[in-house]
Amino acid sequence: MSKKVHKVSFLSNKQNTRLGGLIAVLGDREPYDWILGGLVQEGFVERVEGALRLTERGVKEKDRLATLAGLMVEKDRAAPLPPKSTERLTRNPTDQRPPNTLSDRQDSVGEV
Repeated sequence: MSKKVHKVSFLSNKQNTRLGGLIAVLGDREPYDWILGGLVQEGFVERVEGALRLTERGVKEKDRLATLAGLMVEKDRAAPLPPKSTERLTRNPTDQRPPNTLSDRQDSVGEV
């Protein structure tokens, strides 16, 4: 029986630094000068009216690096993951007791 081998992909240090700089620009932050210099020189970032913004090439590079890192890219925004179970959705909001407490287990096991 053969086993599937999954190749794990990691970013190089240079790619990781570049992705971090691109994400910083997306978050309206200015990366360190040595990172920003490389991003501007390679045409990924430009300064428009004093503010930094990604060029079209920068957006494509951000998407490429994020995909290589195993991140999902959708319209330059992140959305929260859905809850793992429906318990959070169906639980009574006025019930202040956390789920799966000792009193919950006493019913099924008996006295503890």
